[in-house]
Amino acid sequence: MKKSIFLIILTLMSLTVVNSQQLKREKLDSLLFSLEENQNFMGSVSVANNGEIIYSRAVGLEDVERNKNASPNTTYKVGSISKMFTATLILKAVEAGKLSLDTKLAEFFPSIPNSTLINIEQMLGHRSGIFSVTSQRDYSEWKESEISKAEMISKTSKSKPAFEPGTNAKYSNSNYILLSYILEEVYNKSYEEIFEKEIIKPLRLKNTYVDGSFNQNGQESHSYRFLGDWQKVAPTNPRVSMGAGFIKSTPTELIRFQEALFDGKMIRNESLAKMMSFEKGWAMVCSNLIIVAEKVMDIQEILMGL
Repeated sequence: MKKSIFLIILTLMSLTVVNSQQLKREKLDSLLFSLEENQNFMGSVSVANNGEIIYSRAVGLEDVERNKNASPNTTYKVGSISKMFTATLILKAVEAGKLSLDTKLAEFFPSIPNSTLINIEQMLGHRSGIFSVTSQRDYSEWKESEISKAEMISKTSKSKPAFEPGTNAKYSNSNYILLSYILEEVYNKSYEEIFEKEIIKPLRLKNTYVDGSFNQNGQESHSYRFLGDWQKVAPTNPRVSMGAGFIKSTPTELIRFQEALFDGKMIRNESLAKMMSFEKGWAMVCSNLIIVAEKVMDIQEILMGL
C-alpha cells in the first residue's frame, strides 16, 4: 500500500487518503465550520484519493483587515514544507551531475564552521551540525529585513556548531538556506528561476510560487494568530528564509506535487529512496510539519488536534 502523506500547517492542510469511503463530508464540513465559528481555525483543507481531489473547503478569512473570505485557491505560506521542494531540487541537481551528495560545503562557503567536513547529504538530513540561524538570539530583530546572501553567510558563520558533522541530527533552517544558495551557484540562476523550470512548469502549478514573486490569482493569505481577535503576524523576509520556508501554495497543489514526487515523476526511484531513508531519526522529506504514516488517520482527529 502506498504511504499516505499528511501535510499539516496551522492554516493549511492537504491530505492524501487511501479509501474515499472513509471521508464523511458532512461531518468534516460541520467540524470545519465549528472550528471557524469558535475562532480555532482559518484556512483551507483538501483531501485526495489516488491523486484525485475528493474534498476541498476553505473557512475563515484570507485578509482580516479587508474582511475577504478564504477560498480553495487562496495561497498560504507553507513554511518548512518548502524544504521538500528544495530537497527535490537538490536531488535533481545531483541527477544532472551538477552536485554529488558527497560534495563538501567548503566548495561553496568555506567560512562556515566544519565546512570541509560537511557534505550535501548531511545538510539534507539535518546531520551537518550547523547551528540554525533562525535560533540566534537577535533573530527577531532582523528577520523582516532585506538581507543579502553575504550577510546571511556571515551570520551563519559566526555561530558555534551544534555538534560534529554526522555524529548527531538536529533541525536547522541554516541547512536549507545554504542549500538554496548552492542551487543558485550550480545553476547560475535565482532559486525562483530554478523552481519555475524544474517544478512549476512540469507540474503546471498555477498557485505555487516563491514568496515575493508575482501571484497570478491575487488570492493570498496573510499570517495571523488569535489573541482575542485575529492579529496579523509580521512576516519573515523571503530573502531570510529562502528555500527553508519561502514557498507559497494551496493544499490542492501541494497534493499534486507530493503525488508526482512519491510516484517517481520528479526524481529517480533511487533518489526517492534516499530521500525517504531515515538516519539518526531524520529523513530528507521530514520536518516538524510533516507526518509520514502507513495507515490513514481519522481526518476529524487530525483537525481537532490543531
